[in-house]
Amino acid sequence: MAKENINELIKTGRLITYYLFRDAKKIGLTLSELPFDKGVEFRKKTIDKYYDSLRINIILPHTQMVFPDMWGIIGEINEITDNFLIFFDGYMDRHVIEMNNIHDFAKLVEETIIFDFYIINRELDYLIQWDSSCQILIGAGKAKEWVESLIKRHSK
Repeated sequence: MAKENINELIKTGRLITYYLFRDAKKIGLTLSELPFDKGVEFRKKTIDKYYDSLRINIILPHTQMVFPDMWGIIGEINEITDNFLIFFDGYMDRHVIEMNNIHDFAKLVEETIIFDFYIINRELDYLIQWDSSCQILIGAGKAKEWVESLIKRHSK
């Protein structure tokens, strides 16, 4: 990839994925990207299922905890299955990435820029959200239990 032009990356909605692909290559990881229309479809279905229709920033039943300076904490949720999808706040990046290994994603998160992300599977059985500004990990659907378990492990 050519040297980044931040304004162009913002304009094309590729601010995060540009850095993810760049940094994944540096550490020997492979990422794949969904076709744009499929990514839009998964994002819409996720919002419809997990967010309050009147207050989009409110996730329906969930659990959460602050994990300060633990950017790669996501790698401790072993229940995340292969072929999970990752998307981002739409104003930052409108693309959707697919990965096969949560531990690889955790390595990438620790090696790249700081960003918010959302992880789902194709069946939308779970939603995991990382809010980077507050360093909060949120779990909904099946992931509610996973995050609760993670909280218990880190509370000891």
